[in-house]
Amino acid sequence: MQLKKIKENKFFRFYQRYFKNRMGFIVALLLLIIVGVATSNIGPLLYGRMIDFITTSNLNDLTNYIVIYFFVIMGSVGMGVLEGYLGQILSFKITNDVKMKLYNKILHMRFKKLDEFTVGELISRLESDAGSIVDYYINFATSVALIIFNLIISLYFVFSISIQLSTVSILFIPASVMITVVFRGKFKALSKKEKKFSDKYYGFINEAFANLKGIRSYQLEDSFASRFKGFIAQRFGLVKRSIFLENSMNILSQLITLVFTLVVIYLSAVLIMEGKLTVGSMVAFNTYINNLFNAVSRILNLNISAQSVSVSMDRIEAFENEMDETDLHCATDEKDIVIHSISLEGVSFAYKDTPVLQNLSMQLDKNGLYGIVGNNGCGKSTLAKLLIRFYDIDSGYIKFNGINQHEININSLRNNFTYIQKEIFITNESLLENIKIANRHAGYKDVVWACEKAGLTQMIENLPEKYETKLGENGSLLSSGQKQKLNIARAILRQTPVFLLDEVTSDLDGAAEKEILSIIQNIATQSIVIFISHKASSLMGCDQIYVMADGQFVAQGSHNQLINNNTLYRKLFSGNENEPA
Repeated sequence: MQLKKIKENKFFRFYQRYFKNRMGFIVALLLLIIVGVATSNIGPLLYGRMIDFITTSNLNDLTNYIVIYFFVIMGSVGMGVLEGYLGQILSFKITNDVKMKLYNKILHMRFKKLDEFTVGELISRLESDAGSIVDYYINFATSVALIIFNLIISLYFVFSISIQLSTVSILFIPASVMITVVFRGKFKALSKKEKKFSDKYYGFINEAFANLKGIRSYQLEDSFASRFKGFIAQRFGLVKRSIFLENSMNILSQLITLVFTLVVIYLSAVLIMEGKLTVGSMVAFNTYINNLFNAVSRILNLNISAQSVSVSMDRIEAFENEMDETDLHCATDEKDIVIHSISLEGVSFAYKDTPVLQNLSMQLDKNGLYGIVGNNGCGKSTLAKLLIRFYDIDSGYIKFNGINQHEININSLRNNFTYIQKEIFITNESLLENIKIANRHAGYKDVVWACEKAGLTQMIENLPEKYETKLGENGSLLSSGQKQKLNIARAILRQTPVFLLDEVTSDLDGAAEKEILSIIQNIATQSIVIFISHKASSLMGCDQIYVMADGQFVAQGSHNQLINNNTLYRKLFSGNENEPA
């Protein structure tokens, strides 16, 4: 039963995941610590002897002990430096292991869960929680070795030097333990507040830096500066609370230490006067008893640190226990599926209990251009995300080639799709690398061909380094229209059976829009192209158009059929309906 409890303990689980495979490194570090502790604990004994040789004017033995003491201390210092170096290397490696696992978890976590976190919360867990936990484990492992050997050696020497002083001194340990018991709950509560603050703080910073242009255009600089000042004030309050707790605990600890020191000095004086103790032995005793108390203090500090680490560990475990998209593999595992038909049968979906799609049905059995049009917020983009399985439907069926979506390996499913979203995804790399995102196996000539088809050639010729030009953060070097053309070039390069195009012409002028629509119609001769737009005028060339309103298909047909028979479509086509910002 006890073994089962240990295995269920979160600290043990973390050790199993990240430390167990580095035990060789850890053992080497602990052996170095043991040798260093043993060496350093010889020092006080030698120092006490030197004092006794001074009081007896024994210069010959004093000289010998000075030489020995020098090498012992320098050896101890050298091992301390090596121990610190190895400890930092170990901490760095394991922290990176934790961060890599968390980072991969974030990349693969299902969107339904990921949407619950702000970017700031994700950064806080990745950067703050991971490092603090690993540092605690390294500190714990090294401290245990130091504590055990310091306790054993110090206890041996203090009782060897004076049983009377040792008995009195050890009575002070329970008082130190009581202080820790009183304060550890307060530190844990404070740690929870600090973690919540960090999540909000990082979220605010990310929001501000990602929207600097909007902040300036609406003249919100003072407002955001005021909000930042509020965060600083809140952080200051937490710091003051932390300082108060630390100082309160330190004052009580120092009070106990002061009383102990004065009592030991008085008793030592009595024993020296009675001839039961030498001055050198008293100095050695004080050093060893301080080592003993430091060992106890480290135990108590570890207990305090564990409260904060426990909070971080709960936050990380909450992440690790969530299902990944990589778990969406099932027995059928249709790895080589090539989609040639798509069907929706009574599909419904709600986001956080808010209905988004209701009883959608459609059938696409051949290549062609299929339009989905509707007002902003009617569920068009959500449908695209369900098709590519960013989210799972609540009821109904989505089938590809007659196979239920849930029975298809998710990687196989997405290999069949090219999904271009409204939010343009551009990295701060070269234009060549940005286009190759769609197909990592494509060569330089393939990229040039795709750019020619997308009408990017002239723009590329004007770039300072042509295809090797870095595009800046989020493609800052490009205009909105150029970004959309880059997206189209990616789509052409990827050449998948199904294309999901979400508002790809929304930022294009008339001439550019016609050019892109011509390319899309050409792609539709060889693939199923689902073209989502709030502008009915962009969909005139579609083989079939589905009109959406309030999460439902309210009409379908060709452009001519809908313009003659559907009031909503006519309004959308004439531009009388509200368009999204």
